[in-house]
Amino acid sequence: VYKRQVVVDDYENSSVKGIYALGDVTGKVVLTPVAKTAGARLATRLFGGDPKSRLDYSVIPSVAFTHPPMGKVGLTEKDAIEHFGQKNVKVYRTRFVNLFYKVTTHQPVSYTH
Repeated sequence: VYKRQVVVDDYENSSVKGIYALGDVTGKVVLTPVAKTAGARLATRLFGGDPKSRLDYSVIPSVAFTHPPMGKVGLTEKDAIEHFGQKNVKVYRTRFVNLFYKVTTHQPVSYTH
């Protein structure tokens, strides 16, 4: 246990054989939907016949409720280039209307990349 968290590997295994931990107690990503998905993947690995089933925490989307709103999924551009190399990384930028304004006539534009 580190900082009141249970240390686990990529497959939610603790240091004790047959003891698993996921969700808030691991301190990885403290979100209920993430814990539910991690639990489903663990159940699939243990009881569903897929020994490689695990949650890839690097592709969990996040959002900042700022003005303009911002979100991301996966690696940052810098981290992706370091990991995969410049020629293997494609960056897409787009404009979108925040869902809050989608049903009104006032539609400020937000940007993402």
